[in-house]
Amino acid sequence: MSSFLLILFIVALIVFQSFAGYKQNKYLGAIIPVVFCTIVVYLMMMTDYHWNFRNIVMPMIGLASFIGIYNAGSESKNKKLQQELDKMKAKDSMKK
Repeated sequence: MSSFLLILFIVALIVFQSFAGYKQNKYLGAIIPVVFCTIVVYLMMMTDYHWNFRNIVMPMIGLASFIGIYNAGSESKNKKLQQELDKMKAKDSMKK
């Protein structure tokens, strides 16, 4: 049951980050990466942190993933808006 909740939590994070990117709200999109960085720094300072390759690279991959998800949502909205503008221009040119 706990693995199901973990997967559900991860999916919720991805959905929220995609929604923030789609709305193109930079402050909303910065919430998860800032919280993620805060948790990583906290764990580095408060636990017996071992400086190996995995412990250095994995937080960077996580942060890049959150930024990429935000960017993908933003690009999706821009693409949709561009398609609508192209349709409107095509209709306008047909009326002339």
